[in-house]
Amino acid sequence: MRSSFDIIPVNVWERFCEGEPAAFSQIYYAYAQDMFAYGLCITKNRDLIKDCIHDVFVNAYNMRGSLQKQKVRYYLMRALRNELYRAFRDAKETVELEECENESTFFSVEDNYILKEQAENIRNNVQEMLSLLTSNQREAIHYRYIEELSLQEISDIMGISYQSVQNLIQRSIRKIKEKYNGIK
Repeated sequence: MRSSFDIIPVNVWERFCEGEPAAFSQIYYAYAQDMFAYGLCITKNRDLIKDCIHDVFVNAYNMRGSLQKQKVRYYLMRALRNELYRAFRDAKETVELEECENESTFFSVEDNYILKEQAENIRNNVQEMLSLLTSNQREAIHYRYIEELSLQEISDIMGISYQSVQNLIQRSIRKIKEKYNGIK
């Protein structure tokens, strides 16, 4: 499930780093909505998410001359996660990964009802399975299978070793398989 995080060519990021205002706008309008959806996977506090997205873009703009050539998606996701966790740490709150909600507007009312009912059943099953996991395990599973990040990218984002990411994911899958072995 890829989002539109991959829609900006690398040269737009390079132009942004060189100070081109149009490139900054292009990046903001291409990614802000997806960043907000990603933020909802971490917290339901919409105002906090908006503030953190704003901070990410302000910081990126202020540091644009020293930013390296990199994947825009990776940079923005990591920066947003860091901003959110910094805000939680400052507020001394705890955070659990929340379920992401996607709504479709391309189906009839009946189709939407059926899809929502099926999605609700799947969501309940997944939530039940994820409840077996620690917050770090859920986070690693989210990055690997929802965001489709590489193990190295997950390692960088979470600030743990590559091997630890592998272990988290393997233990998570093993724990779920042990409990739900007969479910297909």
